[in-house]
Amino acid sequence: MTEGDISQISQPERSTLPEREKIALMFAELLITNPEAVSDSFFEELQRHFDKNEILELCYFALYYNIPHRYASALHVDAPDHENLVHRSISEIYPGLQVKVNKAGGAKAAKKAVS
Repeated sequence: MTEGDISQISQPERSTLPEREKIALMFAELLITNPEAVSDSFFEELQRHFDKNEILELCYFALYYNIPHRYASALHVDAPDHENLVHRSISEIYPGLQVKVNKAGGAKAAKKAVS
């Protein structure tokens, strides 16, 4: 993703991102903010771009990374450092990957060399 792509994430419906990415971002936002708003027609559109396993994966990751923020909001405390949470979680889920942070704060994963 480019810096331009990243800047469009907050308003995917008006972005120039590929349709599949727009739908994924809109789904994640609805899932987190108002899951009841995922209409049948929106879900049908989602299914045109993603299979069942991919939809489950979108749900899992959107909700997994939102949980700490929900807890923090409910308890009126600061949310954990999201970058460290994401990088630590990726390493736990995919132990064969190394996560490197670039200057813009993005992560890049690469397979670890097996010795």
